Order: sequence, then C-alpha cells, then structure tokens
Amino acid sequence: MNSKQRSLRNIIVMVSVHVAAIPAFWYFSWRNFALFAGLYLGTVVLGIDFCYHRLLAHRALKARRPVLLATAPFGVLALMGGPISFVATHRLHHIGSDTPDDPHNARESFWFSHWGWLFRRDPKLSNPELLQRVAADVAADPYLAFLERGSTQVALHLALMAGLFAFGGPGAVYWGMFLRIVFVYHLTFLTNSAGHTFGYRTFDLPDCSRNTWWIGALSGGEAWQNNHHAYPSVANLGHRWWETDMTFSFIRLLRALRLVSGVRVYCPVVEKVDELRHLEPARPRHDRSDDHLHGGGLARKQAR
Repeated sequence: MNSKQRSLRNIIVMVSVHVAAIPAFWYFSWRNFALFAGLYLGTVVLGIDFCYHRLLAHRALKARRPVLLATAPFGVLALMGGPISFVATHRLHHIGSDTPDDPHNARESFWFSHWGWLFRRDPKLSNPELLQRVAADVAADPYLAFLERGSTQVALHLALMAGLFAFGGPGAVYWGMFLRIVFVYHLTFLTNSAGHTFGYRTFDLPDCSRNTWWIGALSGGEAWQNNHHAYPSVANLGHRWWETDMTFSFIRLLRALRLVSGVRVYCPVVEKVDELRHLEPARPRHDRSDDHLHGGGLARKQAR
C-alpha cells in the first residue's frame, strides 16, 4: 500500500466510523452504556495501553504467553492497525519526537498531531520494510504477525459485531462498536495532541511533551506524556501519587498473580516504599542498545 492509498483508506475509515456512531444516541440504554464502558476499558487499558504500548512498544515488562494471547486482540479492536504497524509508528515517534521525523509532530499544529497526520502521505508509514525493521521483535512473533494481517483484523471486528448484535440488537452494535471506537480514537489522539500542548513539565526535554491531568482517567494513565518521554521504558507513567495510572494498577495486579515479571518502574525512593520492593527500578539512562526503541541519548534533567 503506497502513501496515497494509505491516506485514502484512513479518510474512508474515519468518516465511516464517525457516521456509523451517530445512531447510537437513539439507542441509549444502560445495558448498551455498560457494553460501551466495558469494551472501551478493555480496548484502551488492555489492548492499547498495556499490550501494544507498554508491553510491546517499550518492553517495560515481560508477560506470560497467555496474557499476550488474551490482550493483543483488544488492541486490534481499537481499529488502529495491527501490533507491528502500531509499535513501529510509536517507536518512530519516540526516535524523533516533535521533529520532522515524528509521524505526528506536535510542532506542526494541534490538529495535525491529533489526527491530521493520518491523512498525510507519509512514505515512512507506507514502507512495510521499514515498519518491519523498526518493530522486528514484534514481527518475529507468529501470533502478532497473524494479528497484523488485514483479513484477521476484519474477522475480529465482524465477530465482535455479530456477537453484539446477537446480544443486544443494533443498539449494542452502535454503542459497543462504533461509538466506542470514536471515543477510543479521540482519547488516544489527545495524548499526541493535548499531551504535547497543554499541561506541566516535570522533566526538561527537547520535545513538547506535557503532563495533562484531564486526559488521565479516561486514557488509562497515558496522560503523563512528559514523564513518559523522559523515561519511556518504564511501566508506570504516573510518578506522583496523584498522577493516576489505571494501566499500571492493572500491571501490579498481574504482578501479584505472577502473570508478569521484570516490571521496570520510575521511583527515586523505591527502596523506601515497601509495596514496590518487588518491582525493578528504572535505570536513570538507557543503554545505547535501547536507543532505536526508546529515543535514548536525550539529556533528561528534572525541571526546576
């Protein structure tokens, strides 16, 4: 798929999903709202934030195979592509954050970083060889490569639509499928746009990343973009007690159940916090071997 075809596909998908979500407002019921909320949290927390982002893109922890098998399909259900393309795009973002090399450079404009970048003809994002190389570790996994196939992604969405229709008719489809995807899109996109425009900076970095509290709860903990860009390979994006991070709470639950291990955290006083002693503190700087994955090599000093 060349860049023109990718841009046209994204326009068709975006318009179609937003139009299909409109009838949801004529089918409101508390059951449909519960379906929406449950699938929204599953898609955002399990699929995007936990699996695609912290587990695969940044390798901030290790998960047992059943955890990956169960959570990766939720990422597909966000309708943002398969794990290989998502991880490669996100790693390219960190390598050149808010520079011309960043796929969604916030310095171009708020709306470009929000979703305008999806419609631009970007040769990098239409180059399968480049994406496979940037996300080579993900592409090497046969299960994740299977989820990357367009036919697999279509089948998963059709299966969900069929299940929703069987459970609650067209209202369940409008709420659990289309309206959910619209909300997932824009809350995720806000981390790229508002998360690099509004808020405070704990760390002095060359990019535009900010900690934006009002994105926090609904984004599953992805609001703390300045923290994340300072220490991208840690599992906890919230560094202070009031920086809520639902996804990290989920990770801690999985750690208690011994389903994940090697959880890397940012916590400068980790030795004084009993409940975090079993977690691995983050290194203050990344090894050079991590640079191509995490945008390492940047000076990271705490803002005064």
